[in-house]
Amino acid sequence: MKQNGNPGRDSMGSWKSDLAGIRWPQLTACALIASLLVLGIYVLLNPLEDDPELMERLLREQRDAGKASATANNGNAQVMNGADSLGSLEPTLTFPGPDGRLGAAELQAYLGEVAETLTTEMASDSAALHIAAMIYAELRQTQTAEGLWRQCLEQSAVEMGPVVGLAGLLVDQGKTEEAIEILERARTSEKSTAEYFQKLSDAYTKVGSLESAEEVAKLGVRKFPNVAALWYELGVIESQLRKNGQAESSLRRAMDLGDRSRGTVNALVTILNRVGKTEEAQELSKSVQPIAGEKPESSDAQASSDRQGSDATFSESYAEVLRNLAVPLLRNASSVAAANKKLEHAEKWLIQALAEEPTNGEIYMDLSSILRTDRKWGDAVILHQKLLDIQPTNILNYMNLASVATQAQRPELAEQVLADATKRFPDVAYLYGERAKLALVRGNATLFEQLATKAYDLEPMNVEWTLMLAVAARQNGNSEEMKKLIQRAHDLAPGDPRVPDPNTNGAP
Repeated sequence: MKQNGNPGRDSMGSWKSDLAGIRWPQLTACALIASLLVLGIYVLLNPLEDDPELMERLLREQRDAGKASATANNGNAQVMNGADSLGSLEPTLTFPGPDGRLGAAELQAYLGEVAETLTTEMASDSAALHIAAMIYAELRQTQTAEGLWRQCLEQSAVEMGPVVGLAGLLVDQGKTEEAIEILERARTSEKSTAEYFQKLSDAYTKVGSLESAEEVAKLGVRKFPNVAALWYELGVIESQLRKNGQAESSLRRAMDLGDRSRGTVNALVTILNRVGKTEEAQELSKSVQPIAGEKPESSDAQASSDRQGSDATFSESYAEVLRNLAVPLLRNASSVAAANKKLEHAEKWLIQALAEEPTNGEIYMDLSSILRTDRKWGDAVILHQKLLDIQPTNILNYMNLASVATQAQRPELAEQVLADATKRFPDVAYLYGERAKLALVRGNATLFEQLATKAYDLEPMNVEWTLMLAVAARQNGNSEEMKKLIQRAHDLAPGDPRVPDPNTNGAP
């Protein structure tokens, strides 16, 4: 998902710099303001990879606490910053219900409308044309798709998406030589992808140029050593060239990377039989995964019965296949729309994607990013409540909901969410620290001290919790304890700009 800027970074950085030189009478007041900023201190509108350390820390603490795995949503959750100006605090969107899925014909029509919007309202953006071409290609409107991809390449001949898309279309049309020419023009591009190498290698294989295909596949696995599809491609080519030892090694590597599909296993079985490893080949052949939707052989009577029922299930099967294609297309289209400031389209397309896959956490986070960009905090709260309901074992979902609840001016909800989180994850110090900051904002000094103490007890080497206890000590009039805690914070992190110099007049 493209994002523009990172407004949370500058404000947070300036706050830390200011705090380095202030005196302690100012610290409590500053903490009152800063606690709003710090509730989810890291990414405001950008994905979590901007701050991987915090996510890893939270996930590590969750794992260390022996709780349920936080990877239930495949890493979809992101920690978000709570600092921004007010937007819409009331919900404005209608989220899809359980019957929000479209049938095959409806979904085809919907995708066609999305493609038309991309080409008419965002025609100057090659990314929009590329996504539209992908949609038209899936809808079998190949001439339109080809025209759009060629239009993309007129703007830039080395953009990998249009290059690979057009080449694949040409190969399907039997124009493999032209596809190779287009792919070769982009050979030196630094933007080359694993799919690019796979497509070029496959094209050379189709015209019988196995040496060229092998060369390209080897380049691919050198650049993308963890892509199973490239190792499979290389192994098949090496098998055709009768390089049995190399083929066996490549195919085993593909399987080690998780590719245990029928094609890969059968290719390796062939090689093993060829080199005399028949017992291993027999054992391996038993592990072949059936192709999705494939049924075991049956009697003639059963086959006849199956044929009678096939018409009834065909439309459902086709709709499911189309849905699996449509969801990533809608997500990509939304990303392009957001980059073009067409947030209404971006929201609408993601909402439909959610209707098609209501438990896909990645779509929730895509939509959350759009809603936060549009400052629709009320809608963001509802969205994150839904995500927490379907993924209650992910600690980051609690943090994200607390963050948007704070932005929606619902501190009581933020407090309740964090309280629920500490019940589920009682050994994660970060949760108590965030609750303490919220308690300080709400003027509950007693609860602030209790929660800060709990965070400190769990993580005594943390500078932030140490400084919070210093604030609590000052509020209690215990200047000696406050000075000790300042010194401890300084010893833990001498260069941290949040820590006042204990050798200067840092006391009240």
